[in-house]
Amino acid sequence: MPKHHPFASPRRADSLSLLSWNIQRWDTRGLLTPPWRYRRRRILGVLENLSPDVVGLQEILQPVVSEVRAALPHHGWVGVARGDGMERGEYAPILYDRRRLSRLESGWFWLAEAPDRPTIGWDARLPRIATWARFTAGHRSFFVLNTHFDHRGVQARRRSAWLILAESLRRSRGDPVVLMGDFNAREDDPPLRTLGLVLTNGASDGRRRHQGPRTTHPAGRIDHILYSRRFAPAELTTVPAMGASDHNALYYRLDLELAPEPIVA
Repeated sequence: MPKHHPFASPRRADSLSLLSWNIQRWDTRGLLTPPWRYRRRRILGVLENLSPDVVGLQEILQPVVSEVRAALPHHGWVGVARGDGMERGEYAPILYDRRRLSRLESGWFWLAEAPDRPTIGWDARLPRIATWARFTAGHRSFFVLNTHFDHRGVQARRRSAWLILAESLRRSRGDPVVLMGDFNAREDDPPLRTLGLVLTNGASDGRRRHQGPRTTHPAGRIDHILYSRRFAPAELTTVPAMGASDHNALYYRLDLELAPEPIVA
């Protein structure tokens, strides 16, 4: 693995780098993707080499949590497993570089009618969770949320989008918002249209050309990073990673020089 990923560009002091990636479950029996032991070196290598300021992962299970954290030794961790609010089931964690960022507050909620406890919402097949945190970088503060929408429940995806908008606006305290994850929905599907009422999808931000593959999964572009218009995109890249996972990764840099606020988020 090269020292720097070819898509990574030099950092600036006024930029925030972000990575969102569904690394696929470590127990891939019955699936086309190889087991974790064959994929781990490439996945951990991408995390080490890019080492973004903020990382949002999906489909991470307890057996590989320690490996992921060891690959990012300077990063703090926010998140619990969705099955019991502790260690059972998948995480959708946020990792953040403690050398650049300070965590103000953080938490999580379930994508369900009762978001304060582990439960399956609406017509979802599985329990789903969202992890959030507010950070400061210098004198600027911002809000990040990482999640993984259900793969079966059409109603669950729609309701989850509205829930996340409401919770983000409530918990962000007026700070600019970054929303990342595997939404199991394309840009023109109802959940992404709902989120697009307030946030800009990097895949279609006309202020910066998107680099790399157009799709993030064999089903299409179902992974997204969205953000308040108060962020200015400096780099928007899909990092090819098929084989290491069944998803490509998203690597973005957003300028922290915030423009005058045109919207609520």
